[in-house]
This record gives sequence, C-alpha cells and structure tokens, in this order.
Amino acid sequence: MNKFQKLLTVTGLFALFFSCDTDGDFPITDQDGASRTEIIGRDVAIKNFAVVLSRAVYARQDVREFLKTEAAKKFDGNTDILYGAVKNLEINEVPFRDILMAYSTEKEIIEIERAVPELNIFIPEIAIFDITVDNLDCADSQIPVAVFNDNGTDLFLNGKVEITIPKGELPDFHSFVVNENNFVKVYTDSNNDYLCYKLLSTTTGFKSQAVCNDNLIGDKALKAFEYFCKTDESCNSQKLQRDYIYYGITPDNETGQINYGVSEYLGFLEVDPKAFFSVKSEWGDKDRPGNALEIIKAPVSGKGKSFTKEYLVSKIWSQGVFTFRFEVFNSTNSAPLVSIVNLYPEDLWDFNLIKKYGHGTLLSRSKSTYKIDPEQFTAKRVDLGSREISLGGKWDLSQEALERYISVFEENPGRKREYRSIYKMSYLNPAKINGAIKYGLGTNTEAYPVFEPEASTELMKTFNVYRSEDDDILGNVKVCFYDPLLLGKTDDGYIVQSYNTGVVNFGIMVK
Repeated sequence: MNKFQKLLTVTGLFALFFSCDTDGDFPITDQDGASRTEIIGRDVAIKNFAVVLSRAVYARQDVREFLKTEAAKKFDGNTDILYGAVKNLEINEVPFRDILMAYSTEKEIIEIERAVPELNIFIPEIAIFDITVDNLDCADSQIPVAVFNDNGTDLFLNGKVEITIPKGELPDFHSFVVNENNFVKVYTDSNNDYLCYKLLSTTTGFKSQAVCNDNLIGDKALKAFEYFCKTDESCNSQKLQRDYIYYGITPDNETGQINYGVSEYLGFLEVDPKAFFSVKSEWGDKDRPGNALEIIKAPVSGKGKSFTKEYLVSKIWSQGVFTFRFEVFNSTNSAPLVSIVNLYPEDLWDFNLIKKYGHGTLLSRSKSTYKIDPEQFTAKRVDLGSREISLGGKWDLSQEALERYISVFEENPGRKREYRSIYKMSYLNPAKINGAIKYGLGTNTEAYPVFEPEASTELMKTFNVYRSEDDDILGNVKVCFYDPLLLGKTDDGYIVQSYNTGVVNFGIMVK
C-alpha cells in the first residue's frame, strides 16, 4: 500500500552539530568565492527551492532514494538533510546540486544558497501512524514537497502547488519538508571561500515509560522512606528524607558525613496539553504559573512566537520534537544550571484525531488530512529516570542554600536577550554544619526537628540570564532541601512528590 500517512511529526528537532574545529569542519564550497549577500528573501528562497526540489523528486526515483538515505543518517538527531552538507554528493555520478540545476538555473540555485545558508530538507516521522523514513516508498513519484506559510502548508508536486493544507490539520502521507535548520550555525573563513556548519546541541527525543517503580526512585530514597515516612513534624517526618540520602542521618544517628556521590535528577515529566497549547507568549506577573512560590522577580519570556494551537500543530509537523529547558537557580552559581529534555509529541500525549476530508486532486492517489484538537489530548507521564538528566547536581549544605528555583521553558531559536531574576536564599544554621559533617535533623539547633530556616540566614541573590526572546516560559517552582521525595506507597508503586508549574508537572529523583 502506497499512501501518504498521517503527518504528526515526532522526530528530533535536535542536533548533533558539525564543529568548525579540526575534528568537525564541514566544508561547503561557496560558488565563485563571491560574498554571501542576500539576493532574495528567505521565504521566497525556500518556496523557490521547494518548486525545484518537487520537480526533481517527481521525475527521479534516485533522488527520492538519495534523500531517504541521507535522512536516515539523522546527522542532527532528527531526520534532517542539511542541503549545504549534501549538495555536492553524487547521485549516479552527478552531484545533487547539478541535478537540481537541471530543473532550474545556476543563478537561481546560487540565490537560494545565499539567502538561506541553513537550508534544510526534513522527512517527518509519525509513530502513531507508522510513518517512518524506513517505510518511505521510493517508487512513489507522488510524494509532495511541503512549505509552511502564514496560510497553512503548500504541497508542491512537479513544480506546482497541488493543495494547501489549512492550519491545524495534518496530512496522512509522507512528504519532504523544506525549512531552515535553526540549530545550525554557519561560519565562513577570512576569504569567504567556504562555509562550515556547527551543531549547537546534541540531544535526541526518546520514548516514554510511565511507572514510579523502585528503579525510578533509587535505593537511597527507598531506604530514606523506611526512616522518614510520617506526615507530621516528628523525627520521622517525610521532610527529613534528604538528611538520610545525603548525610546518612537517621532518628537514632543524628550526625553524618555528606555523600558526594549523590545527586538530583529529573525523574518524570508530564505536560498538560490544555495548558500547554493555550499558554501565553508573555506571562503577566500575576498570571504566571508558579508565581505563588516566593519568586521575587521571575524570568519572563520576550515577545515570543504566536503560541496558538495552529502554530504548535505546524511545529509538530515541521520540526518533530519539543525542546524543554530546565533552568536551576541555586546560591553557588552565578548563572542557572541548564538541562535540556527533548520529547516527541506521542511521548507527551495521547491524541484524538478527526479525519477532515480526502484530497482526490493529488493525481491518482487518495490523500487525507486530519485535524487534531489539543483539547482532546491526554497527558502521559514520561519516565526520565534512566536518562539521568541532572537537575541542579548534588546538594551540599555547607556550600549551598536550602532553596533552589526552577524555571521551565519551551525552547525556540531566536535573538538573545538578557533577563534578570532575583531570588531569596536562606542557609543552614552554622552550628548545624561543619564542612562535610552535619549535626542533627532539620535546620536549627533545637532538640526537635525544625524545617524552616532562621531569618538571619536569608539573603537575596541576583541572576542575569541570556535567553532567546522567542522562548516561552512554562512556569516556575521552588524546591527546598526539606521537601519530601516520597509521600507514600500503594500496590502500584510509590507516591512521588511532584512540582507543578501550571503547565509542566515533574518529579525529582535523588540517588
């Protein structure tokens, strides 16, 4: 069966970039050694390239096979094909670029190359519809080339727009998407004779599991729960679990030395689809998720992209993976500690698709589009424990305050801006800590555990952070050393303390 299957792209938006150092140079010949000045605009260039590519794809099976082979390499973790990196590769002894010129002119190709140095061809993969690069049928000449614009998605076949898919709808077939690889930086040498592409990050999406079992939680946390499982303020309070995990302190042994091998990790993640797909580009202070958590001045996104359902649906198709950035602010660092989580849409949500209509105009084959409604999505819990994604590192109370603040963003490429954040930090009473040794349970010098720091230990700390102005903030939370990790146990597993920004719900694993 040869049909265009549903395109709800779930491939990696992520990169494995080429470096311009000696072990990562990727030379790209610049025609005529001419300076790279824009001759045509980016959008025009992408559309013109789609026209040319659609002619070549329609006419030549070997071109389709070439693109399939290159996409399967996943040079950036995604099924992307960086045009500059492959244009001089040969197809049946003819460079790919020369083949394209047979359906265009050298002048037009040069204009396109200069206007869009990061020109990219992307083959979407959609797991829920079993659409993969591997099962792309190269004998099918009717695979369209897609370009996204303000009105929807134009599908080109043999040089012409066959149909335009409205915003918020997904086609059920393979396609070649022409876009710009936003995660590649272009370099030129002093003579401007060649370009090289540098990959800016290296992470890929991964599949989800959804069980808070012993392996997710870690042995130290399980043992801590044996000592500290009560919901009261006693010497067996759940709030004291980190005292055991980091220092080995128990109700019967109240002096311990820090275990430097212990650290904090992201345990699981859930993204509320309704909140996520309706989140504002710029939160007002009183509306921002997590604002009630003593954050004096939380980081706010810049102008942001239009965070509409239609925009996100097109992003699912055109880029594949959502990038979540966790910024951990603590007292020992002048900048936040950053961790990146890349997830495919089907990892995050269960979908409820609605078939809109078939397109009989696409030559002899029947193609359909599907509307997805984020209001009907159901969140999945994504198990991240096996990935060991750091969330602030070890917590040494001789150096660090009792609080950490975590901001979560949906990351988008864009111009960098500086943001300022101010947080309240409070420290353990000096009588309770001497280098690596901690004395007693809790924070103060009383005979019984106290979980709130003394006012005299508090101070304010300012952070200046550079972010893309197009990043969208998904909220903030405060994490305290004396927050419980495990809240209880059921027949299905352990109840894990979670933190909710209003959009993202996540758990922390300490092991």
